[in-house]
Amino acid sequence: MAHISNQALSALCHRLSVALSAGVDTRTVLLGEAQRASGRLQPPLRAISDAVASGASLGEAIATTGDFFPLLFREIVLLGDETAHLPEVFERLSDHYQHQVQLRRQFLAAITWPMIQLVAAIFIVGGMIWILGVIGNQPYDILGLGLTGNRGLAIYIAFVSGIGMLVVGLIRAMTSESVWSGPLQKIVRRVPVVGTTLENVALARLTWALGLAMQGGMEVRRALRAGLRSARSVIYTEQIEGIVQRIRQGRTIHETLTESGVFPREVLDTVDVGEQSGRLPETLLRLSGQYQDRARDNMKMLAVIGGFLVWGLVALVIALIIINIVSGYASFLQDLTKP
Repeated sequence: MAHISNQALSALCHRLSVALSAGVDTRTVLLGEAQRASGRLQPPLRAISDAVASGASLGEAIATTGDFFPLLFREIVLLGDETAHLPEVFERLSDHYQHQVQLRRQFLAAITWPMIQLVAAIFIVGGMIWILGVIGNQPYDILGLGLTGNRGLAIYIAFVSGIGMLVVGLIRAMTSESVWSGPLQKIVRRVPVVGTTLENVALARLTWALGLAMQGGMEVRRALRAGLRSARSVIYTEQIEGIVQRIRQGRTIHETLTESGVFPREVLDTVDVGEQSGRLPETLLRLSGQYQDRARDNMKMLAVIGGFLVWGLVALVIALIIINIVSGYASFLQDLTKP
């Protein structure tokens, strides 16, 4: 089943928060949402509306839609059902998913122009390979790699397509739960800037989910599971069973996270202070905001670096073409001077 986008989920949470805060009956709200929905959003919303109308709780109704909604969303809504704080829960969820949307938009906006230049350069080079290979009596190899005419263009397209598919495959593998996801994430985490960005994004999600779950009164082990899963990082998700087991043994959250050996000192100190003061949820939510700000700054830096890399690649291709043209012209002049 397809998944709901962060933009659609943020808007849905906002509408539900406003309506429920105004005292509108849940069944009426959901029925209106199902009637207004279109596209892939309509079937799950209609299923939720029908389930609630039949007597199910909102959390139970959402569970019937499978993986259409994120796991964290389902867990938090179920908690809001149990604590009767659904309006507040939906408001926080709306802010969270809207932040994810803004983060993605900022990154895409920063790399749009460099990517346009890259795509234009790819098409121009491909066009020149074909044109200079079919006009005239003597094909001209613009790159000096033996790529001319129809055959050269086919090889060029295959190479560029292969690189594109490889990049897309790596991104999908990193964001999935495949067997390659773990090793790839651990390798990418070692890359400067990229690794720091992924770490800050993961910790922002983790601390936000854990803080919100605990603030709503969710049982500690369940809250830790939800928080660690929401990080979407194998670095933390592979620690779930060990952390839950140590909690069962009576360890504090600070002791449990410390013994896992994967959390930065800042998180451990925040958890320690929060537990001692009895304000752990509030301190986690505050720390989440700090990680969100850092992730936003990292995204901007990553986009700038990506832009320079694209420009560098375009400049390299242009330099290669110029060098090849100059070399060919020099060879032509040398041939003219021969007796």
